[in-house]
Amino acid sequence: MNSLSTPPQTKFPLRVSSYPRIWDEPRFKDRPTRPIIHWGIQAPQRAGPLALPGSYTVRIGADGRTASRPLSVLKDPAIPTTADDLAASHRTLIRIREGINATVDIVNRLEVMRRQIEDLGKTAAGRNGAAEALSELDRKMLDIELKLVSRTELHSDDKWYVEAYGVYLNLVWLAGEVGTGAGDVAGGAEFRPTDASLQTLMEQEKILAGAKAEFDQLVTKTVPEFNRRMSGQLPAIAEKVTLLP
Repeated sequence: MNSLSTPPQTKFPLRVSSYPRIWDEPRFKDRPTRPIIHWGIQAPQRAGPLALPGSYTVRIGADGRTASRPLSVLKDPAIPTTADDLAASHRTLIRIREGINATVDIVNRLEVMRRQIEDLGKTAAGRNGAAEALSELDRKMLDIELKLVSRTELHSDDKWYVEAYGVYLNLVWLAGEVGTGAGDVAGGAEFRPTDASLQTLMEQEKILAGAKAEFDQLVTKTVPEFNRRMSGQLPAIAEKVTLLP
């Protein structure tokens, strides 16, 4: 049996050194970024929510030309789930994906700024408190980041199980639970999400909303104030830059 998936969640690259000489590891050497690595999350990272039964249009483009064909997605008759329950599952998975993507966006932007701070810190010693100011700004950014990913997740090493997950991995595993599986989680895309899954999603969305509010304050007030205060001593910390793949 084949199925049709909607676009998957986005994945974010890490840019900041979580421990000394991490970029000397062969798997990261000469690379500008590295991933979060954790056993079992590959399936929900690659697969988007399953499309609901219905009529779709497939478009293919090449050499400036496009072609389209109708496509019908049929419900597997072996699945007794009602259309309403399938729709509830789909809506929940879309919410999870949106939460993951919002988390990825915030962490991406924090990592871009924190990498600038890390690079500037290598030459800021002795510049009238510049190193201390950079360290304080980085701490504020890391405080927000650690609401979304755990400190050990930032090591890009899946052998760590010493602290609770952040929003990112909680939502990734929830995507596997509600969706088509993750690791040793079988998944349940053909059923209505459980009350426990919906409660978990609401809890993670609340944490994410708080982190986003703090991030908005950071980029609209804290970083501009820092740049004004350190003008002439340090290059400005740029929040809007082109993200590397």
